[in-house]
Amino acid sequence: MAAAMVTATPLETPPLLPRPRLVVVAPPAVIRRRRVLAAGVLLVVIVVAALVASRVSTVLGGTPAASEHRHGTATYVVQPGDTLWSIARSLQPDGDVRPLVHGLTAANGGAALAVGQVLMVP
Repeated sequence: MAAAMVTATPLETPPLLPRPRLVVVAPPAVIRRRRVLAAGVLLVVIVVAALVASRVSTVLGGTPAASEHRHGTATYVVQPGDTLWSIARSLQPDGDVRPLVHGLTAANGGAALAVGQVLMVP
């Protein structure tokens, strides 16, 4: 057997070039829809957070119930036909009653009145 010697020519390596990248660019309408959707989701999150914070603050530091009485505070039992203005006028016959009306509203959790309700007088 005869041996033959085969010489290979050295392979030339091609220069290393960066591979082309495929960049996908969304059309402007899609980008706009995504931004509107993101803004809507952010708005919903903010509104829900505000509602939760409001609810938590009401539970933790809300106004006292009408059945709770603190010692040393004046109370008034609502009669048929009473309004905050008429109650304030009966408690303070002279002068401007607007500060007292605002105080009654704040001390009792709002301006709604029911016959027999016990109001805390500030």
